[in-house]
Amino acid sequence: RLGHSPVAAQHDSVSLRPEPPLVAAAAAASTTTTAASTAVSAATTASAATGRDVDPCGPRLKKRCYLSARDDFDGSSVDGALWNVEVRNDGIRSGGDEAQYYVPEGVSVRNGALTLQLFYDGGGGTAQGQKCNMDPLSFYPPQAHLSVGFDSVCDQSDRRPPTGFFSGRINTMGKAALKHGVLEARVRLASHNEYSWSAFWLLGADFRSVGWPFCGEVEITEMWVTKVSWDNAVGKAMVPCLTAHTSNAPPPVGGWDGRDKLRWVAFNEGGYDQLVRDGKVDPAGYNVYRFEKEPDSLRWFVNDEPVAEARRRKGDGGLELRVRNDSPDGWGRWFGRGLWKPFEQPMFVIFNLAFASKTSHPQQRLDQYRSHLRDGIAQLDSASIDWMRMWEVE
Repeated sequence: RLGHSPVAAQHDSVSLRPEPPLVAAAAAASTTTTAASTAVSAATTASAATGRDVDPCGPRLKKRCYLSARDDFDGSSVDGALWNVEVRNDGIRSGGDEAQYYVPEGVSVRNGALTLQLFYDGGGGTAQGQKCNMDPLSFYPPQAHLSVGFDSVCDQSDRRPPTGFFSGRINTMGKAALKHGVLEARVRLASHNEYSWSAFWLLGADFRSVGWPFCGEVEITEMWVTKVSWDNAVGKAMVPCLTAHTSNAPPPVGGWDGRDKLRWVAFNEGGYDQLVRDGKVDPAGYNVYRFEKEPDSLRWFVNDEPVAEARRRKGDGGLELRVRNDSPDGWGRWFGRGLWKPFEQPMFVIFNLAFASKTSHPQQRLDQYRSHLRDGIAQLDSASIDWMRMWEVE
């Protein structure tokens, strides 16, 4: 079993400074949903109230599970026995791909939910006194720091000037991880700013020792800057999707060079879009996500609807995946390459709200966006998690 099982009452918590105030526009936008999305929200609330503490493994996995981690966010601060609140300004990937500075002020617990706040502080006061708490972590494998000069997270954080954009990111690294079992959570992704990029996801527990992508990565759900017009009058909304990242080869034994970071495989799929059009998923509201992890398979669900599944490919130990779509049998074809091995290990949870990836928002667009903001604090977007349960096979 996991070394830490934070199932009892609240333990030592991380004390947070006051969050920036919500603006009326964001609050008003969050209430403008269609009748279909309102029905989705009501259904997921009822499901959450009746089923969150019932072992889900029996009907699905034909096994018994124990509750290894849980959080209802019914206190007033983050449960520090389960969650780490990240402080970092590195932009995540080498070169600072994202604009946000992750700070404690970007995380709050109130009204029975944990909320990540994306905000702008033109005065710069939020950046004062912040100290990166992610050392000796490096995004890429540790060998990269020695052989090709990729700095650690905190080295990059100390070097990069604050952009004025701040947000929140939490993780369960070293405190709770899922090896085989079920992870369930009721999550609302950020949806009111086209620069937002929020995700509820997993990384392999050996991330510190082998780095990414060799540790494996699974997005249970994420929603970022792509906009699509839906047919059911939801309006322009970002596409909720799922992701699996793995590598084409094992971590190098004799050394690491810049080419090795390219040996990764991404399955970025909009597996939720058909369910949005059918009114079964609310892209701007809460949805209940379930992720099932077994030795030879991974499965994604939202509001009890199957979305995708991955499996170990017979013969070569590779990974293949298929996604629900609008084909006659309701599923796409099996496809894939890369290794299954990264998904054999335990994986820890991350919940974050990023801002303005360089991939889709170059610096010029970001500067134009900033020019419309006033000095002081402005709330830009938010993402929330209502509850989470982690069930491990006995």
